[in-house]
Amino acid sequence: MKKIWFGFAAFLLGSSLIYGYDAELQYKTVFDQSGQVAVSPESSPALTPRRPQTTTLTQQVPVSMPVPIPMATHHSEPPRLTAPPVATVALRTEAPVVQHAPPATSCFDPHVYAELDRLNSAIQQLQRTAAPPDTRRGFSTPRVSGRMSFDTWMFSQPDRCADCPNIQNKAGLREFRLGVSGTGYEAFDYKIELIFPDSTGAPVQLTDMWIGAKNMPGLGYIRVGHFNLETGNGYMTGTTQTTGTSFLGPSPAFFIGRRLGISSEHLFAQDRIRWFGGFFQGQAINANRSYQADYQGYMLNTRLTAVPYFSAGGRNFLHFGGHYSFVDALSQSPGAHPGVAINAGGNGWGLGDPGQTLRTGTIQGRYQHRSGLELAYQRGPFGVMSEAFFARYGSADDHRTARGASLELSYFLTGDHRAYNLANGVVGAVQVNRPFVPFRSGGWNLVNGTGAWQIYTQYGYIDLTDWRGVTVLGTQPIGGYQHDLTLGVNWFWTSNLRWMFEYTHSQQNTGSNRKYCYQDILGASVRVYW
Repeated sequence: MKKIWFGFAAFLLGSSLIYGYDAELQYKTVFDQSGQVAVSPESSPALTPRRPQTTTLTQQVPVSMPVPIPMATHHSEPPRLTAPPVATVALRTEAPVVQHAPPATSCFDPHVYAELDRLNSAIQQLQRTAAPPDTRRGFSTPRVSGRMSFDTWMFSQPDRCADCPNIQNKAGLREFRLGVSGTGYEAFDYKIELIFPDSTGAPVQLTDMWIGAKNMPGLGYIRVGHFNLETGNGYMTGTTQTTGTSFLGPSPAFFIGRRLGISSEHLFAQDRIRWFGGFFQGQAINANRSYQADYQGYMLNTRLTAVPYFSAGGRNFLHFGGHYSFVDALSQSPGAHPGVAINAGGNGWGLGDPGQTLRTGTIQGRYQHRSGLELAYQRGPFGVMSEAFFARYGSADDHRTARGASLELSYFLTGDHRAYNLANGVVGAVQVNRPFVPFRSGGWNLVNGTGAWQIYTQYGYIDLTDWRGVTVLGTQPIGGYQHDLTLGVNWFWTSNLRWMFEYTHSQQNTGSNRKYCYQDILGASVRVYW
């Protein structure tokens, strides 16, 4: 009897120990109608220490339940095993919840939460400001652009040309420009650009400053401000896209420059035909923001281009074009206007007067008519460009003329090409297939790609024989003609960085005594634009 009481007491003691082993969780067994067992924990708040506010997470876990194995019906049959049923156990755990504003009795420092709120607000503000602006409701972030070039030139001076201008060698910063541009409301664009002093010591000057509006009813694309007149394909590309170190042939001699004005542009026939027309102020403002005079003159300028053949995104094309300008050049000094000046090889990089090899002197007359024709053809890496110019200065009774022409042949040894720009009607930028990019790998300095290699030849001719015998102040010859022949190589590291090497033979027949002069010119340049 004592053994029975002792065993009963041991059973009660063991049960109490098992019950108190985890006073926080008690498991209750519940049988549902399907015969599955659900075990659910219950919290014991009286024995649980103070904790932060929690949330309950429930997970269903399958548990195998043992069942008896039924005996075989006949002794000759082996016993059959029945798969044990699976019971579902619902386990609930408590996870802490981050409180935005903890109670005063919390053990957490409220200053920590205040700092977290401040950092969260700062992150959201950065995300809002870093997002690109919606150009449908405002202007885009301005894009910074620029160009920079360093040139060096060496001019020969043979003894038999002792009476010809002695052109000095030169090296230095040829050009440095900075500008910003952008778009807005999917209808407007703008550009502002300044050119900074170079080796010539010229002051900071304004180049481009304009705003444009697209899809104007009946007017196409409208541009207002200070920008270039369109006087040929060669000068329209700018210094970043010229094949040689200078503008092609006689382009600088017949180029008008930038003026303050308004223009309209139209595209027809799936952008294959483009027409430009503009009205401009007669005098350039350059470094000044205005030009003061009772009458400043005016200019009318128009240009028409057509691309009957265009394929492969501009890799192959045939371009025709023509332009015309009428200039009313009346200024504060009526009847005396700067004329045409040409440098050896067409290189007008600040060589100035003794670098001028051919010129007209002062032009007597109020009106000027300038016109030109354009032709360009490209088939993959091979390209041809040609232009012709004609100008008439003075009045109907007393006028003088000037003319010129140029031809350029080029070929990319690496199979690259220049892409035609339908929007502007010009031969555009070079597309480099394999940029020359240096990198370091395994302790070695290596390069990726060969870049683009281009060879070219140019010929330019200018005729100013109408000015022979004109008497003006100065010692430089007036009138005559000039021939320039150029051979060159371009090495494009990328579409925005290139090295240029060039040789030019320039010959002039100048003055009333028809002196023959010539120069051999070696040039090199490195140019970066972005």
